[in-house]
Amino acid sequence: MYLYQRDTLFSEKFVVQASRGAVANIRMRDIADRLVRSVYFPRELLRPSSLLTNLVLDETRSSSPRLTATCDHIFAYISDTVAPGIIVYDGHRDNAWRVTHASMYPDPDMGEYDINGERFTLMDGIVGLAHSPAQGLLYYQPLATDRLVS
Repeated sequence: MYLYQRDTLFSEKFVVQASRGAVANIRMRDIADRLVRSVYFPRELLRPSSLLTNLVLDETRSSSPRLTATCDHIFAYISDTVAPGIIVYDGHRDNAWRVTHASMYPDPDMGEYDINGERFTLMDGIVGLAHSPAQGLLYYQPLATDRLVS
């Protein structure tokens, strides 16, 4: 059993500011709170306005005890809300990449909100992220949309 921490380096606001030279990472700790692995994302995966908000793990890739003991079986998916995209980390290959698609961006027709008479516009990208182990699918949803995408 492991604890996975998403470190955006600016914990007050959970903001990644790549323009300041910051590099986000994931830290994996065992049940005794010992650091098992740290993963640092290459700068080219982040944007100056990146806001990493959700971390979802896919642990269904391997049943090998050796891979489980080293976190090598993990796929991690991390949503970038402000600069819409998903960062994917493959523990077996110790490699990460960024995925972007038009469906990750907010729908301009769905960004107007009215809560108790207070109207505002919020055009956030991905805020919802979930993984279905049974189907092997990753689901995501921008805030300003009426779609759930896989």
